[in-house]
Amino acid sequence: MTHAGLRLVRGEGRFTDDYCIPDAAWAAFVRSPHPHARIVGLDIAAVASVSGTLSVVTAADLADDPRSLRCYCPVTGRDKRPNRDADWTILAAGRVRHVGEAVACVLTPTQAAAVAAAWAIWPEAPDNLCFDCETGDAGETDRLIRGTTHESQCRNH
Repeated sequence: MTHAGLRLVRGEGRFTDDYCIPDAAWAAFVRSPHPHARIVGLDIAAVASVSGTLSVVTAADLADDPRSLRCYCPVTGRDKRPNRDADWTILAAGRVRHVGEAVACVLTPTQAAAVAAAWAIWPEAPDNLCFDCETGDAGETDRLIRGTTHESQCRNH
């Protein structure tokens, strides 16, 4: 085992969260709980209620920055063509594509305030549906249900 490995196994490792830098800001990333959804709005105003918020950064703030996250691993496929990776923006713009994708970054003076601000900002994703269908005759179904003595309901998600 390496010297670094022994230190970690013994619980003697030091990580960035172990260091306390005076007057340093804390960052919390707002991450998507949805696997795929449109971002219909971010409630930036809600962050104003969190004491000491220094800044909120969204994809709109980075729109003029041409940089993106990209895989730079030179991989060649079995067809002998180079890999074809799509550019990924640093923060999701318009749509999230996986659970945990970063949507915004909040900066505050304390860790607790950063986490509270991040929870305050998350957008709703009202169109996060797999499918939406309707079959049958709605009027006839309602008439038959009203005529029964027992009614049950089922809601599928």
